[in-house]
Amino acid sequence: MIGKTIDVVFKPAAKILERNYMSALGVNNTTAIARAYNSLRFGKYHEYRKRRYRENFPELIKENGNPVAPVNEMKDGWVIDTSGRLPYLEEILRESAEIIDERGGEKQHLRWRPFFQDIFIEDYFPRCPSILNFATSSDVLSTVCSYLGFIPTLSYSRPYGVRLVESWNKFDDKPDALPRESQLFHLDYHDKPMVYVIVVLREITMERGPFCFLPKSVSAKAEIGLGDYHTKKGGHRVTDEKMYAVVPESELIRLCYPAGTVLFIDSNVCFHYGSRNAVKPRHLMMFAYVSTIRTDFGDLVVKNMRYPVRKEDSRLRRMILDREYLPR
Repeated sequence: MIGKTIDVVFKPAAKILERNYMSALGVNNTTAIARAYNSLRFGKYHEYRKRRYRENFPELIKENGNPVAPVNEMKDGWVIDTSGRLPYLEEILRESAEIIDERGGEKQHLRWRPFFQDIFIEDYFPRCPSILNFATSSDVLSTVCSYLGFIPTLSYSRPYGVRLVESWNKFDDKPDALPRESQLFHLDYHDKPMVYVIVVLREITMERGPFCFLPKSVSAKAEIGLGDYHTKKGGHRVTDEKMYAVVPESELIRLCYPAGTVLFIDSNVCFHYGSRNAVKPRHLMMFAYVSTIRTDFGDLVVKNMRYPVRKEDSRLRRMILDREYLPR
């Protein structure tokens, strides 16, 4: 009750701090404040999750179901799985196709990115069980948790922990405009570290505006070269001209892969962009894994997504789906 009261009191300030990519104080200053605030509110859950990962992770994985394929390891901030062996992958492709057929190709809610929309709604959770089954599978979580060093939760807010995103110039009234918004290089600031798991739902070619990124080591050099990135002066978005003045374009990795490919990436340390020149639609399922003490105020200023939890769920699955899970 006290925590919720604090949230109500602080919410107006949080909205100001979040506005326009944290421009009021700059990303670096704002994320430090957000970490302190969220640590006060949800620190005990994070400490529990760190302890459980350190002391009981093999036991939790066994209870959740042992991995069925070799576990991927994220190196330099990313790894791509092209094996097609991850559990529930066939199901997620089939069930996602049903969602695309129902809601894709029509303008849903393109307020500030006319080339990018999320067509997933919570009503699909019971209809499409493969989505959370995949996101909470031991194969996926072994990779994610090993990289993070703790047990995360699916994000409750910006970016939502489950999204089915459609990128397409069809809805853009300025399709020939220069890259803007998320079409420009940037590092996410929602948490540090954090992991996106991105499932390619339909084959991606250059004409579908692929997700593109620089590895962690290259991004670190870029951040140094840029000098003032994520300060109040430097801002959040970076043009190609500025980026390629400090690192070579040859380091860029383009997610042009067939359906069923899965990318694991720390979007906080890997500069990335996407949705450029998507003359044909691109469809990705995106899962965002963060700590309970994230480095933004998304949970305060955005309507929260909730994930269904069942009595029979393993402890590990419960932790992924319920930010405030603690055993009684």
